[in-house]
Amino acid sequence: MPKSRKPVGSRRCAKRIYILCEGSDKHSEYAYLSALIKDTPLQGNTVQIELVPTEKNTGRELVEEAARKIERKFKKIDEAWVVYDQDGYTLHKETFRLAKEKGVKLAFSATAFEMWILLHYKYTTKQFSKSEDIIKELKNKSFIDYTKNATNVYSITKNNLAVAKQNAKQLRSEVEKYDSDKKIYERNPYTNLDLLVEEIQHPDLKENNEAFWDDFYK
Repeated sequence: MPKSRKPVGSRRCAKRIYILCEGSDKHSEYAYLSALIKDTPLQGNTVQIELVPTEKNTGRELVEEAARKIERKFKKIDEAWVVYDQDGYTLHKETFRLAKEKGVKLAFSATAFEMWILLHYKYTTKQFSKSEDIIKELKNKSFIDYTKNATNVYSITKNNLAVAKQNAKQLRSEVEKYDSDKKIYERNPYTNLDLLVEEIQHPDLKENNEAFWDDFYK
């Protein structure tokens, strides 16, 4: 069931954010974002956030679904996000092209969502070939006892959220230095989940990120 937050009795919604999340509501990505939304105070904002799990299994399908949602809402959605990973997919070029064309933002991680979790505990530019390798790193370093599709991942990592956001920004900057000739979907490691987290936590914050997204989709 979609998750949303809005103030009781609100007559007008100033901003609507739609997030389409790879995997079912039993997956870690959905559980993490759902808990984050619940844990984020409204602070008087008239904001509606709709978080939707899906069984779509390619990035392109996810973007197509988000684009259909935008069209059905007749442009009443202010921002549409798709959360998906590099791991296991091959149609990244088509996915990024379509996302740019349809105005959908991608919260993209390489090689998997678990890279974002690892950044809660350490800064690293180490490459991982699959999500299981990142999980092994989390366990071997005794950071957390994480398992694939863990539903309590937000509650056990939230105290380190500020660290994760800073590490994600630093990671992108560092990877840009030695992988600038590669497309975003070819880079490893990578994540921009911190931007989606910021959007959830501060939906009224006016920032000019056009340059970032131009570079992201190029």
